[in-house]
Amino acid sequence: MKALNFLQVPSQSLVKVGADPELFVMRDSKPVSAVPYFPGSKGHEEPLLSYSGQVVGGVIHDNVSVEFTIPPAETASQFAQRIADAKTAIMAKLNSTKRPDGGIRTINYFTLNSAGSFRFDKDELASPECATFGCSEDFSAWRGSVNPKPNAKKAGSLRVAGATSMSVLWNGPRR
Repeated sequence: MKALNFLQVPSQSLVKVGADPELFVMRDSKPVSAVPYFPGSKGHEEPLLSYSGQVVGGVIHDNVSVEFTIPPAETASQFAQRIADAKTAIMAKLNSTKRPDGGIRTINYFTLNSAGSFRFDKDELASPECATFGCSEDFSAWRGSVNPKPNAKKAGSLRVAGATSMSVLWNGPRR
């Protein structure tokens, strides 16, 4: 049986693919906590808006990183565009402030980084959210059980951003 590849499926595909990548927020080449900038949390994500006000995904902080979701995509180019749109919206949110006259001022202090880990200054880890590790229910496919959560004291100042989780939606017949 030939494997179904979402990259080659026509517009009304049987398969859609979504993602929820985690990135580090950087200021002056140093990692900073995303908690003050993205107050949403697991199960309570905030809408991620484009410049035109269109919802392009959802956004939360996950420990110190920023995590975003995208709507499921039917093609590889749609998937790439949705990731790019979400990253653009995150950068706009990070680098825009309101002026006293109600206008928007761009500050360009922040960047995003996809590195796997960074050591953070202690003051960046002051929020209780920065000591919360792992998904609410992180399962081991090998053992078929819940994985133990990492210990914040053992981690010290080291924080990791999880690899992108992929969500595959099947819209075909059920057996």
